[in-house]
Amino acid sequence: MRGLNHQGSRSPQINQVMLAIFRLIDLFATSDNKKLPRYMAPYEDPLAEAVDAMSLDWNGWTCIYLFPPTNLPLKVLNKLRSFQGTAALMAPKWPTSNLVPLVLELNLRLVPLPDPVQTQQCEETVIHKNAY
Repeated sequence: MRGLNHQGSRSPQINQVMLAIFRLIDLFATSDNKKLPRYMAPYEDPLAEAVDAMSLDWNGWTCIYLFPPTNLPLKVLNKLRSFQGTAALMAPKWPTSNLVPLVLELNLRLVPLPDPVQTQQCEETVIHKNAY
C-alpha cells in the first residue's frame, strides 16, 4: 500500500474548523488518510477528484488545503507563487529552514495552531497571501 509521508496529524477539531471556513480540497491525501471530503491522491483513486497535485494547475480550485509530504514543502511554496486563490498550508515550524526566505517573499501570514501536542511536528498553518 502506498501512502504519504506526513510527520504529523491533523486533529479532528482543526479539520472541522478548516472545513467550516473554506470549501477546501486536500491536495495531498489518499482514501485511507483523507480528512476532508474532497481530495487529490498521489495515484489513481476512484474517489479522488484528481491525481498528482504537483502536476496540476491549482488555479482550477479557489480554496486548497495543503499538508504535503515532508519532501515537498519547497516545491509547494514555489507552486503557490502562481496560485490565485486561497490556500491553507500545514507546515512545521522550522525557523532555521531554508524555506523561511521564500515564506517571507510570498508575504504569507503565519497562524499558530491551537494544539501543538495533537499536531506534533505541524506547529503552524501558513495561509497564502490571497486569503484576505
